[in-house]
Amino acid sequence: MRQKCIKFSRDNKIKNAIFLGFVNQKQIASYYNLADVLVMPSQYETWGLAVNEAMAAKCACLVSKESGCSDDLIITNGKNKNGLVFEAGDINSLSDKIKFFVKNKKKLINMKRNSLKIIKKFTFEKTVNSIKKIIKWKNFV
Repeated sequence: MRQKCIKFSRDNKIKNAIFLGFVNQKQIASYYNLADVLVMPSQYETWGLAVNEAMAAKCACLVSKESGCSDDLIITNGKNKNGLVFEAGDINSLSDKIKFFVKNKKKLINMKRNSLKIIKKFTFEKTVNSIKKIIKWKNFV
């Protein structure tokens, strides 16, 4: 849909949108570091590894409920809030949440900080230990 998006931006005189296309993984952190918010409007996403990457770069996240990571990574209530979640396809909700980020700079700064705190808890060691527990449980059953 890249060409459609470019045409839409041109037709609607949107001047601050950049369509990069593919970015090598060695360069991707530089782009995340320029961003305040990652928006993942997926209709379906098994996990959404880009959310992990963005959080490691201190980005707040706006993620559809249909992204597998939304329940585990996006905290929408309380002190450690790091992003917002919306129903995929709900353009009004998506728009309202983007406006929230634009209008609430202090909350955005806190969400960015919280993203890094949250993602630091998802370590390689914890993943390995979780897999070991699953294997141990399956061998038991």
